[in-house]
Amino acid sequence: MPKVKDYMSSPIFQVEANTSIQEVCKLMVERGVGSVLVTEQGQPKGIFTDRDAIKAFAMGLSPSDEVRLASTMEH
Repeated sequence: MPKVKDYMSSPIFQVEANTSIQEVCKLMVERGVGSVLVTEQGQPKGIFTDRDAIKAFAMGLSPSDEVRLASTMEH
């Protein structure tokens, strides 16, 4: 039977909270992943998913906007 570790990627794909949504989406496509760990000063702060990106664009965010992940995350 396969174990969870057989499906995990290492190292964990992570970005800083001050990264733009546009840049994160580009990186997610390049790496073929649907989510990314968001950190501030190396500490986990949340997860950004492809669904979060769709929601942001559906709410009127333009792909050319320089919106940072930190401004979209709940604290």
